[in-house]
Amino acid sequence: MNKENLQIKKVKSKVPKWFNLSKPQISSQILLEYLNLYFNNTVVTRTMLKEKCQPLKTFSTNFSKMIDFSEKNHAKVFEIIDDNVTLWEPVKGFILTEYKKYQIIYPDDIEDLQLVEGEKQTIVVNGYERNLEARELCIKEYGYACFVCEIKLEDIYGELGKGFIHVHHLIPISKLKKSYQIDPIKDLRPVCPNCHAMLHKRNPPFSINELKSKIKNK
Repeated sequence: MNKENLQIKKVKSKVPKWFNLSKPQISSQILLEYLNLYFNNTVVTRTMLKEKCQPLKTFSTNFSKMIDFSEKNHAKVFEIIDDNVTLWEPVKGFILTEYKKYQIIYPDDIEDLQLVEGEKQTIVVNGYERNLEARELCIKEYGYACFVCEIKLEDIYGELGKGFIHVHHLIPISKLKKSYQIDPIKDLRPVCPNCHAMLHKRNPPFSINELKSKIKNK
């Protein structure tokens, strides 16, 4: 297997895991910060990414292992062109597809709106902006157990379900103003995919307490 195919195989093995770690590794944090910048800037420079990853003490070491072809690298996801950082073309489509899965944007939430969540670093997905940090802060506060049925997917699916949860807007996105400042603790709740679907069986969605009352033997 040549070097390029070896790196493609490595990326396809590692990147999905990076997106689903409950405790992100340095490499996964670098990739997520890059994607934050990528969706909000036409160009991402090495300096921009370094500044964004300033809290990561080993940024330079880890980043270097994400741009080379070394067998001991972390997986080649980036390439540098005139000091601009881009996703390596052979894996770009795969990474963006996996990232969209990671974002877990529920179809009923998608509206043609431009929202601001957390700080100005937002990610444009399916016609509106959603900040990764808002989701992370919600989960950090409430954990991975569903707010409706109280099930934790890791308890059912083991390692496969670890770190997997949807995040539900208590206020429907269609009701928010275009520059509404999302409060991850006040406005978001973690819910399992089944309960998320049930919340959206009605328009406007059921409240969490309303759906809880419909669970049999609860």
